[in-house]
Amino acid sequence: MHEWIRSLTSAAAVLLISAATTADGPTAVRAHEDLALGYSIRPPSSSPRTVGGVTSWEGIDPRTKAVTWTFTVRPGPGRKGVAFDQQATDLLKRLRANPAFAVTSANYITLAGRKSLDVRGQTLKPLKLWQRQVYVPRTEQSLLVVTMTGPTADETKLLGICDEALATLRILDARQVQARQAAAMERGKAFLAAMTDRKIATVTDAEPQWFLLRIQGKTAGFMRVTAVARGKGVLVTTVAVTARGRARRITCRRMYSDASGRREWWDETVRDGGKLTGTKFVRRQGDHLVWEVTAGGKTVSRKTPVAPVHLPYAFGWLLPRMLDLANPTSYAFGGASMHGPPPREVITVGPAETPAYRGRKVTVVRIDSELIEGRAVNRYTRWTTLDGHLVRMRMPMGVQIDVASQQAVAKQFPDAAETIGGAIKKLAPRG
Repeated sequence: MHEWIRSLTSAAAVLLISAATTADGPTAVRAHEDLALGYSIRPPSSSPRTVGGVTSWEGIDPRTKAVTWTFTVRPGPGRKGVAFDQQATDLLKRLRANPAFAVTSANYITLAGRKSLDVRGQTLKPLKLWQRQVYVPRTEQSLLVVTMTGPTADETKLLGICDEALATLRILDARQVQARQAAAMERGKAFLAAMTDRKIATVTDAEPQWFLLRIQGKTAGFMRVTAVARGKGVLVTTVAVTARGRARRITCRRMYSDASGRREWWDETVRDGGKLTGTKFVRRQGDHLVWEVTAGGKTVSRKTPVAPVHLPYAFGWLLPRMLDLANPTSYAFGGASMHGPPPREVITVGPAETPAYRGRKVTVVRIDSELIEGRAVNRYTRWTTLDGHLVRMRMPMGVQIDVASQQAVAKQFPDAAETIGGAIKKLAPRG
């Protein structure tokens, strides 16, 4: 699933529009758990963004749609063998010497059962803003740094928001995290081992699914997804179209796998303004994946080993229909990468929720996913019906897709069916 997510978020980078993410739909804030850094916290808002190990959340003014505050959690270096009091003294000395930050107070507080340094002050460059920095020892050699930033006039309000979040901070024991990850991987392995041709046959669709694509709260395109039986496997085809004026960026992806995952392939074709800009074809060959990627007129081929507990790409989209959504738990799978170690995906199935969605109550299951590549962690959330059909998905960079009827898509994009039909006809035969 991670390359499919990357395709949509790269399109978002091209089409990013300055606006707030829509508040309509399932938005309940639940505890955010970072297994890579070993902490959990209930943040002040939903939809986190993680870049380079820094996870951030934003407050949005409902009237102006402007960002009113930011709340971030990031790793910080500790010093082995040096007491935290001494580290805190040195940190405070550096902060007071920083010309871009004016310290107004510094105190010790207890967070997650640990003595922590609470620094408050004002940023001086590039803007004058109130800021709180809290340093929490995580291990002997590392810290967590929690920061809240916003207008100086809102200091009292921001303190309350920050205090409420900090009260939920928990440091996860490294051994417990490893044990949980191992247990999730075992559940993933058991899930794949139990896959059968009969189960595959139950997750196909009689009709295509249509979605509207939103970027930063504004409608920016549409998508159609089909899942059909082919031989003893399933073929999932997604066509995502992002629009900027009359320009179209069309990303077609086909993903096939049988129940065993031994017969698997997927491809991707990207066209910008009608011009072919890139293709990718990946097929499984024994215990390896064979890649053929073309971009800028150059083709690169490579063979990489299949990751342990490899999740076939076709299963990524269909996974909620295959899992037992009545049993909240987590699963872990290995992904695929042409460069470097394969990523891991940790999928957590939550309990059923009944939020307001488009003015009415609906029952959905929330599924949170972490895509872990080295120290980089990207997160996305799916809300599905009780039988696993997608209602909404939120991804990095404010990308969101919402289920819609074909008529609703055509109302905003009259050429939708023609655009997708034309894109499908241009695809090379596979299988």
